[in-house]
Amino acid sequence: ASLSATFVEQPAQSRLKASLRTSNGPAKVHLHPAFEGSFTARGFQWMPPNVNVASGNVEDPAGMGRTRNVMRQNAGQGTVQGSVHWRSSAQQGRNAPQGQVEVSTSLSPLNLSL
Repeated sequence: ASLSATFVEQPAQSRLKASLRTSNGPAKVHLHPAFEGSFTARGFQWMPPNVNVASGNVEDPAGMGRTRNVMRQNAGQGTVQGSVHWRSSAQQGRNAPQGQVEVSTSLSPLNLSL
């Protein structure tokens, strides 16, 4: 069965933990810009996940003028891992709430939008 999930609201500086799975169906997940934490997208070995990062400047959902930093890397075997953080120069060294999102499917496309 296919999987489609859009997180339309998330309070700034909150923690989202989600594990979304389907088999033999496409998965499409869109996270709210306020998301902070790690993500893992697991697809099929020969059909790696597509992780889309919003282009341009994304407005700080807390209205604090912070910058959004997104890191991602291919972890092999159809897996992409990474993290999203909102940081200002005054926040260096402080820990923000850490969410965690895992999305997986097999034999179908996987799209994760950040």
